[in-house]
Amino acid sequence: MNRPRTRRPVPHLIDVVAPVLAACAWVGSASGGDDLVFGGTGAEFVASPLSTFPTATPNVVGSRMDMAAFVNHAVLARYPIAPAGLYGGGSVPVCIRFEMTLTRLSDDFDPVFVVGDGVSLVGGQVGDNPNGSARLVAGTLVGAGLVPIEEPLIFTNAGFVPVGGQLDAIVEISIEATQTEVTVRFLNGNSTASTSVTLDPTAELSFMLVANSQVGTGEVYGIDELRLLRDASCPGDIADDFGTLGADGMVSFGDFLALLGLIGACPGMTPGCTGDIADDFGTLNGGDGMVSFGDFLALLGLIGPCP
Repeated sequence: MNRPRTRRPVPHLIDVVAPVLAACAWVGSASGGDDLVFGGTGAEFVASPLSTFPTATPNVVGSRMDMAAFVNHAVLARYPIAPAGLYGGGSVPVCIRFEMTLTRLSDDFDPVFVVGDGVSLVGGQVGDNPNGSARLVAGTLVGAGLVPIEEPLIFTNAGFVPVGGQLDAIVEISIEATQTEVTVRFLNGNSTASTSVTLDPTAELSFMLVANSQVGTGEVYGIDELRLLRDASCPGDIADDFGTLGADGMVSFGDFLALLGLIGACPGMTPGCTGDIADDFGTLNGGDGMVSFGDFLALLGLIGPCP
């Protein structure tokens, strides 16, 4: 005999969607702890008393800073990110992010943006070839130049702008105890790689623009806008804080609902543990982490009784 189906009142759509939108905004935006060290135009960067130019003289064109890069691996510009002692030895990971609007002023165009601790340099390259590419760049600082240790490609074929065109780019550096992670994003490219070259978070940390002039008579980099942030939201921070991501970057369904604040919505659940929702509701099919659409709606309280 079929028993009548129990149905809970359907909540207003906004009550279900709001926490999801809030979580998406949280993941996709800068953390409340982000500390803007510098933000402004290239011309404002040149005018700042904290900016130094070890090997080249910048040219200001309107609000843009143009840097001619005639010597390969030369440090063109420097700006302090954090004073020595700001971070203790146990402060890792320390996340630093550079957000830029660049103008391609030369046919060959491969500027490198790094963090330096006075000994080592680690960061990323925004490159025009092959067809828009990025590299992790790691090495040592000798005088006013970078001596490379690693320069692996981390993505290609992201697309690129013609000479005279502009593009937005982001380089993120996560300083960790035994490695440094670098993420580069521009146009259709977005990827992360790591290096065993480490930075000392207790030392004075600096932003540096480094030349990559290996072809022809040199490159010219246009910096229209620049934002330098420390204590930034680097890839995986939220997941790492919750302990939810595996090496493949995937999050379990139960942990996803925990991130949305839905854990604890029904009685008899133990909040805060990996997989609790899946275990308590008995909705996952074995170890594949999949959940049926009906069970998903039940977990949100849209249909059926609370198990």
